[in-house]
Order: sequence, then structure tokens, then C-alpha cells
Amino acid sequence: MKKARINKPSLYIINNGKIFKKKCPCCGLYLFPKDFFKNSQRGNGLSIYCKKCRHKKYIDEQDSQCEKAGFHRRKLRWQAYNIIANGKKIKCQYHDLWNCCGDPYNGLYLSLDHIKGDGFKQKKELNTSSSISLYRWIIKNPKEARKRIQILCMNAQFQKRRCFNEVGGKRRGTK
Repeated sequence: MKKARINKPSLYIINNGKIFKKKCPCCGLYLFPKDFFKNSQRGNGLSIYCKKCRHKKYIDEQDSQCEKAGFHRRKLRWQAYNIIANGKKIKCQYHDLWNCCGDPYNGLYLSLDHIKGDGFKQKKELNTSSSISLYRWIIKNPKEARKRIQILCMNAQFQKRRCFNEVGGKRRGTK
């Protein structure tokens, strides 16, 4: 028994043996071949979606990739902070001494600081200035990280620069 053939609308409008127009399955419009990217792996040499729809899909994919990357970075940062805190609550190290921040536990104002001001050396060691690379190094080397890095609020970092004469990672008067 033969199956009934369903007439599907054509994806192409052909003129003189060449594709005159092609239908984009996303927007449903018949467009000229110039409105599609070239794709040599496809039988007709054109991509499936038109340039506008492909751009929309690209933007949507980029947004989701950025969200995933941001989540991954925040997760690594949280792990690094927990390692530096060594089982204690994450807070500014100098809060009790200088009373520098109103809330020593506010994660929005906390950041990682090199105790001896040798962040520039560590960037050279890691061969990067990426914060993610620093977080990964802390996770891989927790004992060494606790010796070199502390958690400070921004006020404490500026105060530390003034008290210990740190400028741009180097102490004043050193070479």
C-alpha cells in the first residue's frame, strides 16, 4: 500500500536551473541567495538560515555563554575565598584592627590581596593577569595561597598601601 504523498511547500524557487529564492525555516521568508551565508558543505552551497536569523541565534548563544562563564567565574571565586578563609567565615582580615568597613562579611566589597604586595610577581609566574587563573592557582595550591593571599575590603587595601608604602605592587624605596 502506498503512502499518500503530502505536498510540502518548496524550500526553493528555481529559475533557469539556478536557485532564485530560498526559504528560511526560521523566519519563513523567501529570500535571495545573497541573504544567506555560503556553506560549501551543503548541497546547494548556502547555509540553512538567513543572515538575520543566524545573527539572532548567535546573539542568543552569546548571552547564554556569558551567563555560563559568569556563573563559572563566581563559583571559582567562592571556592578560592573559602580556601583562603580556611574554614572560618569569609571576612575582611583588617576589620578588627582598623574598623575599615561597616560590614566585614559583605562579599560585594571583598577582594583578594597579596600580603607582601607581590601580585605582579605572581602574574608573571602564572603568565596571565586573569582572575580565573588566580582562582585556579589558589584551588590547586591552598597551603601556599594562604601564605601569600588574604581577603580584604577595598578600604583596607587602600589603608594598607598608605601604611606599608605600597605603590603598584612594589614597596616604595625598593628596586
